[in-house]
Amino acid sequence: GRKIRVGDCALFKPPHDSPPFIGIIRRLRLGKDNNLQLGLNWLYRPAELKLSKGILLDTTPNEIFYSFHR
Repeated sequence: GRKIRVGDCALFKPPHDSPPFIGIIRRLRLGKDNNLQLGLNWLYRPAELKLSKGILLDTTPNEIFYSFHR
């Protein structure tokens, strides 16, 4: 019974025992089977980012990064 709207943030359960994935809902629609389909932009934690060798991020423990990854 929860209501979700475009612009809301949502947590998604990962396949293993790790922190949830975070996404911003950008699109909602019903698919052919009346299943809800989401379009999202993903948010990433510093530990999830793959940077070039030798590049370090100065981040806080609760910081997340917006991406254009859908």
